[in-house]
Amino acid sequence: MWEMFRGVLRFWLDRGVDGFRVDVAHGLVKEEGLPDKKVVANPPLGDRGPHWDQDGVHEVYRDWRKVLDEYGPDRMLCAEAWVLPLSKMAWYVREDEMNQAFNFGYLATPWDARALRGVIDESMEAFGGVGAPSTWVLSNHDVVRHASRFGLTMATEGQPTGLGPELSPEARRSPGPSDCPCGHHRVDGITGECLYLSG
Repeated sequence: MWEMFRGVLRFWLDRGVDGFRVDVAHGLVKEEGLPDKKVVANPPLGDRGPHWDQDGVHEVYRDWRKVLDEYGPDRMLCAEAWVLPLSKMAWYVREDEMNQAFNFGYLATPWDARALRGVIDESMEAFGGVGAPSTWVLSNHDVVRHASRFGLTMATEGQPTGLGPELSPEARRSPGPSDCPCGHHRVDGITGECLYLSG
């Protein structure tokens, strides 16, 4: 299996791709024995269960990184991994693993100056601690886009979807109307913040 994946990487690298975005990068390795996940209400932040963020995943990315390094310093791996706390996410971008990771801690932060300052400081410390730049992610295909999310009036408590846990399943699918002018003004502000930040 290891050699097959190396072959897939080389197949595309030989054709000139610049790198790979690895979707669900924290889910590639499962706990030995494949145990069932124990279902708990409101699991703690960073709860990885038996199939998320297992330590063995790092061995895989170190192996893949060696393959990419054969093609020169301008090829990269990018992790799409919902891993918190950010100090744990930073493990994915150590010098011999991925080159970059989406900072979902930043994405999940509500529109609040203290909270944003806190996640920025945490990001700079976590990623800087392994010699990697932080990224500043506002949305992706898995969440309510930021212009809509920042216009929602409900208290989200940092939920990355912009939907609070207290909502019914029906409400989770349809968050209701967004205050678009408010959302757009906030997006202008946070986009300026992103452009100012290093990374």
